[in-house]
Amino acid sequence: MLNFTFFCYDSASIFIYYFRFVNLVCLYFSCGVIREDSEHG
Repeated sequence: MLNFTFFCYDSASIFIYYFRFVNLVCLYFSCGVIREDSEHG
């Protein structure tokens, strides 16, 4: 049971870090697109 609990917690941590990483990537590309758009405008 302890191993199962640890596995669930580990998976949750990985999911949270993955979500943060994707969020940062999306934010970076959004800023990049806005920056290029303002340069063209």
